[in-house]
Amino acid sequence: MNLFALLSHTLAQHARSPVAHRLRTGSLLLVTWLLIVAHASAAMYEGVGCELIRMLTGLDMLLIVVAGSSHFGSVITEEKEQGTLGLLKLAGFSNLGLLLGKSVGRVLSVLMIFLLQLPFAFLGVMLGGVSATQVLAAFVALAAFMILVGNLGLFFSLVSRRNAQAVLLTTFAGLWIVAGDEILGFILAAPLPNRWNLLWSGLHQLKELQETISINNRLQVIVELRGISIFGGQCGWSLLIAGGLFVASWLLFDRFTESSESVGLERRDSKRKWRFWSTTAVWQNSIAWKEFHFPSGGWGYWLAKLLLLAGAVIAGIAFAEPYQQWTSSDLRKVVAYACLGLAVAEIFLFASNMLGDEYLSGTLPNLALIPQPLRRIVLSKLAGGFLGLVPSITGAVAAVLVAGPRSLYDGPPMRLGSWVAGLGLLFHLTVFYSLKVKRGAVAFAIVTLVLGAVVLLPALSLATAMLGGGSQRAIMEIEGPEAWAPLVYVAVFGCIALQVATVIAFYRAAKE
Repeated sequence: MNLFALLSHTLAQHARSPVAHRLRTGSLLLVTWLLIVAHASAAMYEGVGCELIRMLTGLDMLLIVVAGSSHFGSVITEEKEQGTLGLLKLAGFSNLGLLLGKSVGRVLSVLMIFLLQLPFAFLGVMLGGVSATQVLAAFVALAAFMILVGNLGLFFSLVSRRNAQAVLLTTFAGLWIVAGDEILGFILAAPLPNRWNLLWSGLHQLKELQETISINNRLQVIVELRGISIFGGQCGWSLLIAGGLFVASWLLFDRFTESSESVGLERRDSKRKWRFWSTTAVWQNSIAWKEFHFPSGGWGYWLAKLLLLAGAVIAGIAFAEPYQQWTSSDLRKVVAYACLGLAVAEIFLFASNMLGDEYLSGTLPNLALIPQPLRRIVLSKLAGGFLGLVPSITGAVAAVLVAGPRSLYDGPPMRLGSWVAGLGLLFHLTVFYSLKVKRGAVAFAIVTLVLGAVVLLPALSLATAMLGGGSQRAIMEIEGPEAWAPLVYVAVFGCIALQVATVIAFYRAAKE
């Protein structure tokens, strides 16, 4: 068949898709709002146009990593999970035609959003502080970064058997491109022995290459230097690596898609084959028992995780002094941040699976038919899931107490409460999206929260300035309840609204 037949079909489908038009319209509205915020903040910044480009490119970079990873990471895995990849091959599409149709179509559809943002970004030149060359260079860098993330998603989607694995790998790769040079700088700060000179040299070369590829470094240079060139090393290296990943996906396509039809037939309970402590007695609350033993792994996984985290905290205490001498940093703080990250990751994994697994496996109608109120069903699931999260939460609390809470956070306590409220809102968003989308509920929740913050925080600041008669700079320096109370109120009422929306989405999904 024609090499570009599937690509033409994909582009035509995107052109007629209401979702694509909503995304483009939302992108234009978002840029318009950023333009209004930049104009209203003219008293705070000397170069308003420069600040507009800084906000817009930073937001686009974050959305590419979070939302783009979910969008591009499911290029091939969605066909594997649905068992339709073999049908596409039988239809006569070549490997190259499949890759062009599935991957390039998505990349071009996202590039259209950047193209629509460009005229609004050029208004920053009129606001001052930025040149047309800087605007073009920033969007070229973002486009190259997006193409690289798209091909990373294509490659990981090809070699992965599950969509979640491909999305996770793409997200980590995107984050490494953004901040990998800082991680390497932290590693190179340690005094390595002389026999490791070869490794030291290799890490230095890798750090130099990472600094060149880093989209974050490129955007910072573009904003700071007016005489910047439109095309830089970041653009060339990103396109070169993206081309290599596409060729590698083409060459390895048959190798990783031979048994694609068997992916969807895997047993869902085959993940925990190594359980060494299990009980057959069902609890009186059978829903909580099922939530604890199957998704969480049961008592064996619970005990193993608790012992592992306890060992990490003890190791952080025992080896704190030699690690301090070796790296000039506190091992207890490293362990605390790692335990906190693990606990947060497990909490949001539970949020996406609590009702999402029932929705994906088609058992949500059966759950709705249980002669119990929905409130009791959800509370039972929360009880079973929370019991499975006890080791992670306990390990995080112990690690924070050992490291010292003040060494990890020295800001106002109530401002920390606003962060906790934001995480609670993100949890509710994840549960809601797990009933609306088949994949990427956490990514959708993060994108929604980020976009909501971009719209809400400047609006609260402007409203406070207009009602209080104060200047923008004075409003930004407020540290009292006026700074965090509105955010907490919005988070609380947002959680209540999301609980109502989740109930409606639950019954709608159960009727499908």
